[in-house]
Amino acid sequence: MSHFFDSGMFTRTPAWHRLGKVLPDWPGSWEEARLAAGLTWEVESRPIYQYVAALSTPNSPLYAPIPGWHELVRNDTFATLSVQQESYAVIGNSEFGNMIEYLMGADLPGAKDLKYETLVSLKGGQIIAVTLYLDQPITLPHDPSVTVPYIVLRTRHDGSGGFGGGATGVRVVCANTLAAAEANMESNGSFFTIRHTSNWASRTEEARMKMAAAIHSFADWKDTATALANQQVSTADTEQFLDFWMPYSTAMTVRQRESTTRGRAKFRAYYDSATCEGIAGTKWGLLQAAVELCDHGTNSRSSETEVNRVLVTGDTRKAKALVAVNRL
Repeated sequence: MSHFFDSGMFTRTPAWHRLGKVLPDWPGSWEEARLAAGLTWEVESRPIYQYVAALSTPNSPLYAPIPGWHELVRNDTFATLSVQQESYAVIGNSEFGNMIEYLMGADLPGAKDLKYETLVSLKGGQIIAVTLYLDQPITLPHDPSVTVPYIVLRTRHDGSGGFGGGATGVRVVCANTLAAAEANMESNGSFFTIRHTSNWASRTEEARMKMAAAIHSFADWKDTATALANQQVSTADTEQFLDFWMPYSTAMTVRQRESTTRGRAKFRAYYDSATCEGIAGTKWGLLQAAVELCDHGTNSRSSETEVNRVLVTGDTRKAKALVAVNRL
């Protein structure tokens, strides 16, 4: 899958594709971030013309505006971003930045702890996405690892969506990771969108409330994960978990039984590995071993299939694993 990356900035940690500018610390403002990301251009609206054959001559062609339509272009290269009806209102890069600055400065719990982590232009500028790091890293009982919370916001100039975003654990550095973040935000219920209509600017209060809900979702997630991390499980519980999550039946074919046996062996290997350091023997450990198996222990026909399964569409077995844990 192509990453569709044009330009961007990343704080401290480079993107996997090694493109863009890496900053030693978080930018202090939208203007600083967009300058580092090479995102100083704006979106302009221009009329679209069509050739009028009836009024034209070989030496004097006539072109007339097409009523009801306009073209969105970059004002640096004048490349076409999309063609839209006139009812489509432009949310330019400056407006996008103003909305982000408003949300970061809003009187919301945690909003002032948001920092510019990444800012990228994708697909020739058709999509602009920002990752905001919430400087409230999450730690769980017995778990030496740290969960990094992000808010991802994006605006699209291709007509397929407006200003939107939500809470996620995905750091957006390319088109693939943006798709992963959007899928994750959809699944956790935090995703919101404000479409490109004439009244979009009047919906800032709605965006503020959605941002508050997105930030609060991290606290809800932490409460759930903490509860699982504090609940011990026995060897018998582990087998009961596997019996529900990865059932083994004599009604299976030989191939199915062999596949299930291999899957269970991989699960136990992850459960006994560094993945579950400190959390083995808890419900949280069972869930993390299951997620690790889904993400890294399943063979895919191609790298594109693997990226799509792990990052974009998700793996339904993860949801089943949570159900299995909660049944114990």
